[in-house]
Amino acid sequence: MVKSDGTVPQSAYLLPDAPLFDYPRGGPPVAAKGGLGPSVPMAIGAGVLLAGAAATYALAAGAHSDYLATTSLRELDPLRSKTNGLFFGAVGLGSAGLVLGGSAVIVGKW
Repeated sequence: MVKSDGTVPQSAYLLPDAPLFDYPRGGPPVAAKGGLGPSVPMAIGAGVLLAGAAATYALAAGAHSDYLATTSLRELDPLRSKTNGLFFGAVGLGSAGLVLGGSAVIVGKW
């Protein structure tokens, strides 16, 4: 038998043909507080990361426009580095956001 606090005061070995003990009946199951769904703080963090990825990608697109519009050879290398850095930063933020969003679903209450 298991008490309501989770302790087991006694246990018994039953033979296959022995009847089961009469256990006290409990009430209906109670749903967990907060309902079902993904982990809200993690989902918010994923949204922030994805918004940062979108903003960084927009900055990379602007830097790429500057790169295409430049006529100075001296400015090409710094603009290419800026464009590539922003693009890969957007990829990193987006990847982190997707992983965090997936984790929010996995660790959520279902």
